[in-house]
Formats: sequence, C-alpha cells, structure tokens
Amino acid sequence: MRVTVDDIMELRPICYGREEVKEMFRGAESATPMEIARAKHVRVADRLWVLLRPESIPEHDLRLLECDFAECLLPIWEAQHPGDMQPRDAIATKRRWLMGDATDEELAAATTAATAAAWEGWAPARAAERAEERARQLARVVDVLEEIEALSDPI
Repeated sequence: MRVTVDDIMELRPICYGREEVKEMFRGAESATPMEIARAKHVRVADRLWVLLRPESIPEHDLRLLECDFAECLLPIWEAQHPGDMQPRDAIATKRRWLMGDATDEELAAATTAATAAAWEGWAPARAAERAEERARQLARVVDVLEEIEALSDPI
C-alpha cells in the first residue's frame, strides 16, 4: 500500500502542516509506510506514527503490540506498587479478549480497575510536581523582586 501527502493529511497529523508532510516525501508522489519508516530525514516519532496505524498494520496486531509495550512498563509500576496486580491483570485480560477468551464485560472491569489504580498511584507524584513548580515560580518572583529592589537602591 502506498500513501500520499493527502493520505497523511487525512490522518490529521498534530505537529505538521502540508508543507512539512511534503518534506517527508522529498518530491515523491507516494511512499509506502515502510519507506517512510526508513527515511532518516524524518523524526523517529513521526516514522512510528505513520507505521503504527491500522492502515499499515492489522488492528489485531496493533492491539497485541500495545499489550507488549504495556508489559514492558510493568516492572516500573510493580516496583512502586508491590503487590498491585491490576495493570498486569488488565493486560492479560486484554490479550484474552483479543483471542476471544474474555468477554467485553471482563475487559471493561479489568480496564476500569487498572485505570483507577493508575490514577490513585500517580496522584501523589502529580501533586509533588505541582508543588515543585509552584516553588520554582515563587523563587523566580523573589528573584525579580530582589532585582527591582537592587535597581531602586540609591547606592
């Protein structure tokens, strides 16, 4: 399957306009997703964006790949949340669902549980990030006030 600039634009690339997409093709009328994926002048993220789509790879395979990617992150989650198997269970349920061995209801329940665990687990980290950002902003305000005071000092 070959794609054109128009095909890519129909996919609604977020970071690019028509001219940037045309640059990916370097004057060619069309290219295969694999040709774009091998194009060294195109950013890696953009190459993957073109390649990892149902237009390039069967939907079922993409969903299995999502499970593979998610499983790669499980050690990070499990190190911070020992004993919390909800994300692992959700991935396993998704795999079973893709093979026809789990119901839509089982998938929805596993996904809901894993999502709730993720939000609960990441809430403290997000709060700490917000507090750190506020502290940086406050420090900058103090710096600016000190600069203003130094400028107004008659010495």
